[in-house]
Amino acid sequence: MNYKPWFFLFLPIVGLAQNVGIGIIPTKAKLEVSGAVGNNVAIFGGDGAGISLQQNWPAIGFNQYYNGGNYNMAVGGGWIIYLDMNNGSICFDATTPTVSPNAPSGQVRRMSITQNGNVHLNTDWGNASLTAGSSGTGIAAAQFRGTQYNSLFYEPSSVGNTGRNTIINAGKAGGVVLLNDKPGGNLYIGGGTTKVGINSVNPTDILEVKQYNGRGLALINTGFNYWQLFVEKNLVEFAGDMYVYFGGNNLGNFYQGDGKYYSYSDRRVKTNIQDLNPALPGILALQPKQYQFKYGNPGGTQSIGLIAQEARAVFPEITGHVEGDDLGYGGMKDLYTMDYNALGPLTIKAIQEQQLRVEKLKAQVAALQQRIAQAEKLLGKTTTSNPTN
Repeated sequence: MNYKPWFFLFLPIVGLAQNVGIGIIPTKAKLEVSGAVGNNVAIFGGDGAGISLQQNWPAIGFNQYYNGGNYNMAVGGGWIIYLDMNNGSICFDATTPTVSPNAPSGQVRRMSITQNGNVHLNTDWGNASLTAGSSGTGIAAAQFRGTQYNSLFYEPSSVGNTGRNTIINAGKAGGVVLLNDKPGGNLYIGGGTTKVGINSVNPTDILEVKQYNGRGLALINTGFNYWQLFVEKNLVEFAGDMYVYFGGNNLGNFYQGDGKYYSYSDRRVKTNIQDLNPALPGILALQPKQYQFKYGNPGGTQSIGLIAQEARAVFPEITGHVEGDDLGYGGMKDLYTMDYNALGPLTIKAIQEQQLRVEKLKAQVAALQQRIAQAEKLLGKTTTSNPTN
């Protein structure tokens, strides 16, 4: 009788409590394995794609194993998850696809998690809780998906975009990018020399606004009353004046030639036009003062003007009264204001009245002089006709 030889697999040792060791004396677990193919302690999956367990450093490969280099078990790409023994990070790396089994592949970092909980995407550096890097040229570093549109955050490197290091995209034409829309939240921009451009890629000033469709800068309150500033080219001048609007109405403009402000005073934009009441007595009643402002005047600069409450008693039309919770003046809830521009027409009116008085006095003086001359003439004739001895 022929006997075929029997082949037996002898385990190095079977420890107490049924601990099993393959190539190693088991001391840490029920099953301990040492050595298989290169750095791999075990490979599962047979001839197809499978999983590998690796020892130095501890890793799990998906359709990937290590044998002096990275290899894909089957056609296609793979993944490897391992512990970086240098810094304790868990790393997720992708292996580049191959066209044949057991072919060498490259390794690209896709994600890592540090021991302090920081997560890094497409990069293995950064000290933020979440750090994202672009995985290639022209590919977004971050994408925030909605139900229809996606917002992008990326650093382009294509020609023509070299001046823009980072782009935050609204996701669609007409979309909105909100930066800190919480009530009372502060938005800090710049580090001391930063220039901000709106519709301007390379601003030359701290804040540069390039108009679009004739629209400039608007300041709007909750009641939708708003101020606007536009720079426009008129029909006869090459350069543009700066126009001031309120509530959509043009109030005036700063002339580009000399920088002076011109308000509109055309008869066609006025109604209920009446002659001004006598102004001379009121002008004479005003009491110009010199003074120093308590607030915003660290150098103690001397000023000249009127006291609004005193002027209000004479010309209430040239004063105003502002009320508010915080006017910026020591907690005062109301302040009186002056319209110094209105003093011009009042002064003109007073000068005209004064001139009328002067003309009247001149007429009276001329009449008196004529009467005196006539009296002197009559007196001279009387003396001639009655000579004395």
